[in-house]
Amino acid sequence: MSWRITRRDHRGLVELQRGGVTAMSVSISAGISNFSAWLFEMRRRGLEVPCVMVSMLNRDGMKCRVGHYSLTPTDREKVRAWLGQK
Repeated sequence: MSWRITRRDHRGLVELQRGGVTAMSVSISAGISNFSAWLFEMRRRGLEVPCVMVSMLNRDGMKCRVGHYSLTPTDREKVRAWLGQK
């Protein structure tokens, strides 16, 4: 690996390992203020991180769609290696 994982990256990757997480949940728990830019960087480094759009109601009771992000099996292997997990 030619890059150094920051503590923020570490927290974000751990959150993604949970699977089915939203951009907002990762942003809040990992302290990532610009999730889109962070995700772009993780994808540039080799992760796929697919997104599935899920219908739900927002706080005003209006229908909306929210992206749920997860790791592919190959992504999980890469993340475990990056984080030094077995």
